[in-house]
Amino acid sequence: MQPILDFAGFDLPAYRTFTILALFVGFGVAVVVAVRRGISARTACGVAVAAIVGGLVGGRLFAAATAAEPFWGDAGAVFELRFGSMAMFGGLLGAAAAGTVAARTLGVSPFRFGDAAAPALGIGIALLRVGCLLAGDCFGKGTGLFWGITYPRGSFVHLYQIESGQSILGVLRGTGPVHPIPVYEMLAGLLLASAAVVVIRRGMRDGTALAVVVAGYGLVRLLIEPLRAPEPGSTPAWFDPVVFTTAALFAIIWLAWPHLVERRYAKRSLATA
Repeated sequence: MQPILDFAGFDLPAYRTFTILALFVGFGVAVVVAVRRGISARTACGVAVAAIVGGLVGGRLFAAATAAEPFWGDAGAVFELRFGSMAMFGGLLGAAAAGTVAARTLGVSPFRFGDAAAPALGIGIALLRVGCLLAGDCFGKGTGLFWGITYPRGSFVHLYQIESGQSILGVLRGTGPVHPIPVYEMLAGLLLASAAVVVIRRGMRDGTALAVVVAGYGLVRLLIEPLRAPEPGSTPAWFDPVVFTTAALFAIIWLAWPHLVERRYAKRSLATA
């Protein structure tokens, strides 16, 4: 855990630094892949910028609606220009909405650009979770597995374990090992980015790479959600599982739909033969 990074004599907040890095790297990857897929650089940049702006707005608004702090009692904080206090799911929704509108306006298929953005999405998730790990955020519940990680005294994990009674001598000896939730999502993001690249290289129909990333990330979140320590906020415990189940189901149905239609027509042909 290292919430403040020392870079060339400057103190940089880890989470905000990696948020900005994720945006720039994601932008570059999406534009490069889009250009290789036949989309002009100007159009790709336009859609990418719109998606980033939509993601920032969506992430902040969603956090303001669901997080108890720092927005409640200070509505003006919602409009502050800073990288922090954002919700990933709201950011994904905002980016998808703004990117779709921009793509249609600029005359490119949203699904085609979505495929170009799919590897960038996986890489962005990985970089964001590096920031979470360094900041001591998004941590998991206690575990006895050998890959469990510990945090220093005074960290969010430490305070959580003291308050929940999981660490009897927590004040003296620090935290017990917890599931490294950010590491799980980092690995998932990199694997999904690799899967998206494979799909793109195989020339599958537009939207397939994006659907693979959405379905994969939704399933990963469902698997690790029971291992995640509860965070303060206004959303009930069922909210995240329902959201990610819905996203994964829609993506899986979209992926399977052509095969279902093809099989249906094959059965009709056999019946009429």
